[in-house]
Order: sequence, then structure tokens, then C-alpha cells
Amino acid sequence: MRKHEKNTRVLRPWDWTSIAPKEREYWLIPKDVFEFIFHLNRRGQRKVYDLGCGIGRNLFFLIDMGFDVRGSEYSHDAVNEVNRHLEEIKYPHMVKQESMTEISEPDISFDAIIAYHVVYHSYVADMRRALRHIHQILKPGEVFS
Repeated sequence: MRKHEKNTRVLRPWDWTSIAPKEREYWLIPKDVFEFIFHLNRRGQRKVYDLGCGIGRNLFFLIDMGFDVRGSEYSHDAVNEVNRHLEEIKYPHMVKQESMTEISEPDISFDAIIAYHVVYHSYVADMRRALRHIHQILKPGEVFS
């Protein structure tokens, strides 16, 4: 890569439309969040941000568990799918289509953030930018998983 090309890298969304039905089932089942959710429940932390929510596996599980959830996803197709389902269940908040490096939520507004299989899918500079945004929207002393 040439030196002047370093700043031209662009994050690309995952193509959720190309996933086979059996694999899609895998991406709809919550993974590795049960202990984290138990921890949040114990501490009375209810407001959670699902960064890179994909097609909603953890987002919908959190909603079903009674959490106040917001989220974002870079894939336009996944955002449309998740928001259709959120409308069907009459959930008051919609998922935003945005990059993890440009989270548009207010500072210091979440008790917890979940970013399952997300941040490491980028270049180092973007990981740092994403972690700065995560830190900004997280209440002081709260948790990121």
C-alpha cells in the first residue's frame, strides 16, 4: 500500500442478505451475553446500547428481558430488517444505520454497551475511534462487553 492510500480505507458492511438460512439461524440466537445480562440485572442497569447489532440477536433478547435498548448497525439491509421487526413488536426505538466510528448517541447516556463480534472488524485507527465513541456514550464507571 502506498503512503497516500492509508487514509482511503473504507469500512464495509457485512452482507446479511447472502447468509444461508441455516447460518442465519445461528445469527439469531443470543451468544455469550447471559452472564453479562445477569450482571446488569443485579446492578439495576437497564439502558443498553447494542453496537453493530446485526440482525438483532442480542438486541431482541435484551428487549425480551425488559431492558431499554438502542442500537446501530452498519449494514443498511440489517437495519431495515431489525426496524421492521421493532415496528411489528411496537418497540419505541429504532436501530440507526451508522458506523461504529461515528456513534450519534448523546454522551454519558448508557449503563452498558454490547459490541459482539464488532470492533475488531476494522483497522486499528477505526478501532481506536470506535472505542473513543463507546467511552463517550457510556456513563462513568459502567460496563462494555
